[in-house]
Amino acid sequence: MDESWRPILELFRIIPASSGAVTVFIMLMGFIVFITVGMQVIFYLIKRRKGILEGWEWFYRMCEAKDLSEEEMKLLRNMITRCKIKNPTGIFKSIKLFDKCVNLEFKRLSNSEIERDEFADDISEIRQKLHFDRFPTGEILNSTRGIPFNQRVRIEVEIEGRRRHFRTKVLEVKEDSIIILMPKHRVFREVCSAGQAIEVYFWRFGDAGYTFSTVITNVEYEEPEVFYVEHSDKIERTQRRLYYRIDISLPLYFTPLSQEQRAEIRENRHIKFANDVKHVKGKITSLSGGGLSFVSDTTSPNGKILWFEINLYGSEPISDIYGRVVRSKKLPENKFKLYIDFALIPEKERELIVGFVAARQRERIKL
Repeated sequence: MDESWRPILELFRIIPASSGAVTVFIMLMGFIVFITVGMQVIFYLIKRRKGILEGWEWFYRMCEAKDLSEEEMKLLRNMITRCKIKNPTGIFKSIKLFDKCVNLEFKRLSNSEIERDEFADDISEIRQKLHFDRFPTGEILNSTRGIPFNQRVRIEVEIEGRRRHFRTKVLEVKEDSIIILMPKHRVFREVCSAGQAIEVYFWRFGDAGYTFSTVITNVEYEEPEVFYVEHSDKIERTQRRLYYRIDISLPLYFTPLSQEQRAEIRENRHIKFANDVKHVKGKITSLSGGGLSFVSDTTSPNGKILWFEINLYGSEPISDIYGRVVRSKKLPENKFKLYIDFALIPEKERELIVGFVAARQRERIKL
C-alpha cells in the first residue's frame, strides 16, 4: 500500500494546546472585551456629560430670557435637582412638571411654616414670569392651580360604603393648597377632617369637565367655614358636560319667578305658591344632573329664573328645583324650546335625577 501521503498528513496534524496557552488566550480575549466595553462606557459618559452641560447652559439662557433673578434661578435649579429631572429646560415647557416639583418642595418643607410661606411667595413670582398663571378659555387646564376663584365644584366622598355628592365653591387658590367653602350639609361636616380623601369635580365654562383626587389637610370652623385640600399632580379632563345627558320625553310643570319670589328663595331656599297659582305645562326633551331642555307654548328671556316640578317614571314628582334660562329658540307651530341650567336644586333631588339618567343609559346600552 502506498504510504507516501503520510508525511503530508503529519504536517497538518493539530496538536492540543497546553493549559498555559489556553489561559493566555482566555485572558487576551477578556482584556479585549474589557477594553471595548470600557471605551463604550467612557464615550457614553462623555456624551451624557456633554448633554447635561448643554441642558444646563440652555436652562440659564432661558432663565435670563424669563428675567429670573439669581435667587430665583437658584431656587428653580434646586427644585430640578431634587426632582431628578433629566432635562432642566423641560420645567419651562410643562406646567405639570413645574407643579410636580412645587408639590415635592412643599412636602419637604412640611415642618416649617415660615419656610413654606417664603417658598410660596417666591414660587408665585416665578410662576408669573413663566406665564404659568394664565389659563385662557379654550386652552386645556392642566394644573389645579389654574382653578379660578369662586369656581363651583362638586365634592364626592365615600361615606359608609356609599358615594355622596356635595356642591360648594372654591374661595381661594394658594400655592400650597386650595381653600373650599364648607358645604352646609350635616353629613359632610361629620366626615370633614384632616386626612379625608375626596374627589373634586367641576365644569370649566367654555371648555369641559375636570376631576382630581385630593386630601383634606385642614378645617377651619370660623365664619366663613372652610377646608383646605392639597394640590394634585393629576387633573383629568373628562367630558364636555359635568353630568351625563340623555334625550328623553317627560312631563314637567314650571312657573317664572318674580323679583320678590327670587329674594324669598335666596333667604329661605324655598318658595310657597298660592293655591290658585296655575303652573305652565311643558315636555322635557333632554335631562341631566346639571340642567334640562324642554318644549312649551310660552317662552322666557335669558337669565329668567323658573320653578320646576319634574315627573320621573316610577317616583314621586320632584319639585323645588330652580333653573336659569340659558337660551331659547322658536319652533314650528308656535312652540318654544328652552335650555336650562339648574341654579338651585337639593342634592337629594339631583342624585335622583343622576340615578334616573344612569339607569336609562344602562337600559339603552342593553338594547
